[in-house]
This record gives sequence, C-alpha cells and structure tokens, in this order.
Amino acid sequence: MTKSYSILLVSLSLLASNQVWAELCGGPLSDNNFGRPLDYTSNEDKYGYSGGQGNKLLIVEKHHFNRDVEMLIAGMQGPLPGDIHYTLKQFPNHYRALNTMAQWHLQNPNPTDEECGNCLEWLLPAECYFARAIALTPEDPVIYYIFGLYLHKNKELEKAVNAYNDASTLGLDTAEFHYNLGLLLVDMKDYESARTHALKAYSLGVRFPGLRNKLKKLGKW
Repeated sequence: MTKSYSILLVSLSLLASNQVWAELCGGPLSDNNFGRPLDYTSNEDKYGYSGGQGNKLLIVEKHHFNRDVEMLIAGMQGPLPGDIHYTLKQFPNHYRALNTMAQWHLQNPNPTDEECGNCLEWLLPAECYFARAIALTPEDPVIYYIFGLYLHKNKELEKAVNAYNDASTLGLDTAEFHYNLGLLLVDMKDYESARTHALKAYSLGVRFPGLRNKLKKLGKW
C-alpha cells in the first residue's frame, strides 16, 4: 500500500480508550453519508427512522453488501473491496463486513490499484477498520473476537490471544469462541489450555471434530 501507518497494537485496550486511533485511521467516524457513525448493535441505528432515512442497514446492504460481496465473489458498485469499505464507513462495527474486510486483506496482502479499482487512495489496513469499530463500541466483545480470528489467520499469535482475552474479559462465552480459542492455543503449543477451551466448546454444543482431533493426535485429549 502507498500509505504508511504506525499502529502499534501493544494493547487492544488502548484502541478502545483512545478516539485518536479512529482519527488516524481514515478520519472522523462521522465522515460518512449519514453524518455520524451508525452502530451495528443498535436497533435504532439499523432500523429506526431518523435524519430523513428509515432502515439504514437495509439501504446500505441493498446496494453494497450482498452475498457476493460477503463471500468475496464480486462487488456491487465496482471492484472489491470498495463495497466493504463503504459499508464500514457507514457502520464501523458491522460484524460481517469487518470479517469480510479482514478476509479480503488476508487474500490480498499486496493489492495493486489495477486489481481493486484505485483502492490504494482510500483503503485502510485491516487493523484500522478494527480500531474504528473499537472506538465506536469499545465494550463490544464480538469485535475483539473477530479481530482475534484475523490475527490468528495472519499468524500474529500473541496479538490474537490478547484479542481473545479482551473478548473474554468483556463477557464473550460462546461455543464458537471457545472452539476457535482452542485452535489458537494448539498453534501456540499451550495444549492444556487448549483442552480446557475444547471441553467448554463441546459442552456448549460444538460439533466440529477438528479441535478434538488435533488434541487426540497430540495425546492431549
């Protein structure tokens, strides 16, 4: 990318408490078509009538975030990741769009303007999209969880476990969370902790055998 960002993700709590990160990452959160950031966790922001617009989530997703965009098959208004970026400008903490942008970055670590429709003028690093989401709703554990998934896939294991720890501290306790944390801990060779989270995941109803099979192969089940 042509832009340079010095974002040191030493502690995700810094991102949560410092609005400056959002300003560094693409400008004010209010810089969008609605004049303010819309909160994906707020039914009023998603569906309420205000500012001359009703059902803002439907308006955004109808034109910019359909299944093809989410599956990284094709954009709606131009090449990817333009529609994902647009969605996150309106709803910085849009869970599925955050995950999709993270996946796009993983698949396109060195994009060119020709491939993404001159995106280098406006495209932010994946970390910036998460920084903006955290600045909007710093107490939302799901954002940290999605960030942890991205960091794990990007082989940033220590940062990933920090993100998971923040999600856990904020109250996330789902089967999927424990399953994916278990996979991360296996990769970090912390097998006892991985087993603890695996047992929790399966007790909560996870049916995927992958984590259990990994631990069995290691003699840790």
